Amino acid sequence: MSSSDTNLLAIVLDCNPVWWGQLLSQNSEVSFTKCVDALIVFCNAHLMLDQANKLCLIIAHNKQNQYIYPKTKSEGEVDMLEDDNKPQSDGMYEPFADLTHVVKEQICDLVLNDNSTELNSDCMLTGAMSMALCYINRVTKEASPTETVSSRILVIKGSKDSSAQYMNFMSLMFTAQKMNVVLDACILDNDSNLLKQGCDILDGVYLKLPQLSGFMEYLLCLYLPSPSTRHQLTLPPRIPVGHKAACFCHRSLIDIGYICSVCLSIFCTYDSICPTCQSILKFQTPQRKKMKM
Repeated sequence: MSSSDTNLLAIVLDCNPVWWGQLLSQNSEVSFTKCVDALIVFCNAHLMLDQANKLCLIIAHNKQNQYIYPKTKSEGEVDMLEDDNKPQSDGMYEPFADLTHVVKEQICDLVLNDNSTELNSDCMLTGAMSMALCYINRVTKEASPTETVSSRILVIKGSKDSSAQYMNFMSLMFTAQKMNVVLDACILDNDSNLLKQGCDILDGVYLKLPQLSGFMEYLLCLYLPSPSTRHQLTLPPRIPVGHKAACFCHRSLIDIGYICSVCLSIFCTYDSICPTCQSILKFQTPQRKKMKM
């Protein structure tokens, strides 16, 4: 990588408290705290590879999404690197100590300030990935004419897919494809058909971890190398992906369906009026050819 190349990594971390609570109830050896510590090591390793590398960390919650790093300063707030009361780094390189402190502080604030009692198991993953694309677009626009920005998104996910997010997710994938953004997925528990399709479209690495205890090792070995250097590595074989569409009525994956010729909405059952755009549809069956006598 030349000095004018920037490798931007946007990480989306699934912090759904419902899934992490279920993992804790199973007496798992891996806790949320250990995963966050491993993720911080991975982030520092990414920044250490090259001084031009950039990082963005976004939390995907079941109630809200939030930028964690880099931390945006409010008006009148003192920069932590210039604050005399900042925590001691104990000999740690200051940018690494800054990242460690900011990530832990922001995640603790998000978890402690969550007073909701509703058990919503759907993670707002699509919204967090949209925020990652917005950040990538901003960094790309602000880059100098001689600077080349190579961007990718790493999704760390454990909760189940939400079929209601299918259309937004596919729109997001085609937007990322137009922006030349690579998508990687590190699956902690439940397989994700959406992310399988996204990684296949955007030429990324999809892996469901065989065991959570090796979380940091998988991050450093598979997801730390940039896409330009992955052809030199032996990566896990690609999983065959079935690009099935999801119907707009039930949000379920279907093999055969009906599509509106006006708004391109997909449905599993035929209706004479499109529920999306209210257009009147006519279903024409193929005419049989008359047999010649």
